[in-house]
Amino acid sequence: MVRNLLSSCRGAVIFRLSLSILILSFFSGSAQATDLSLISGFYKKSAPDVGNGSSQFSLGARLGFGSSQQSRQWFAQANFASTSYSGDGAPAGETSLALGGGQIYFLKNFGGARSYLSWLLAFQNNETSNTNVTKLKSSGLFYGGNAGFRFDLSKDFFLDLNAQLFTSALVATDTVETSAGGTTTKTETKRTEIYLDTLGGVNDLTIGLGLEF
Repeated sequence: MVRNLLSSCRGAVIFRLSLSILILSFFSGSAQATDLSLISGFYKKSAPDVGNGSSQFSLGARLGFGSSQQSRQWFAQANFASTSYSGDGAPAGETSLALGGGQIYFLKNFGGARSYLSWLLAFQNNETSNTNVTKLKSSGLFYGGNAGFRFDLSKDFFLDLNAQLFTSALVATDTVETSAGGTTTKTETKRTEIYLDTLGGVNDLTIGLGLEF
C-alpha cells in the first residue's frame, strides 16, 4: 500500500514537472509579456430563505508573449473557479483549476476586428461534490481549439470574443468516491481522447478585456 502511494505521488510530481517544463519551453524565445487579458472574473452569492445558498467565484487570465500585431502569438493561461453551498444537507461544493498555454494565429482583418484560431494545452483538475456522500474528481492533460475575433478598442486596449470549438483529454483520470456506513469506495477510470469532442451553445463563448504594454 505504501509502495503504491509513493508511486502515485512520484507519478504526479513527474507529470506536473513535465507540464511546467513544456509550458516554459513555449515561451523561452520571448523576453517579456506584451499583453494581459482578463478572460473570466465574477463573484455571485445567493442566500434564499428556503433551500441551500451558494457562493460562486471565478478568475481567469491570459498572458501574451510577443507582439499581437504579428501573425501568431504564444500565450500562457490560468483559470480558477469555485462554488460553495450553505444550508442543511448542502453539497460541499465544486472547484476547478486549469493551467497551460498555447498559440494564437491571427487571420484576416475586418475593419478593426481581427479573426483568429488558437490551440491550448493545459493541466486541469476538477472536483465536484454532488451530495454529502459522492465526490467526482477529474484531472489530467487536456487540449482544445478556439476561434474568435480581436477588436482593437484603442492603442492600449482590446476585446476578444472567443468561442471554444472542442476540448479533449490527452491523458486524464476520472475518480468517483462514495462514502457509506463509514466505508469509502473509490473507482478510477483512465481515458485518452485522440479526436475532436465538439461542444456547442452560448456557454462556450467568452469575452476577454485586454491591455497591451
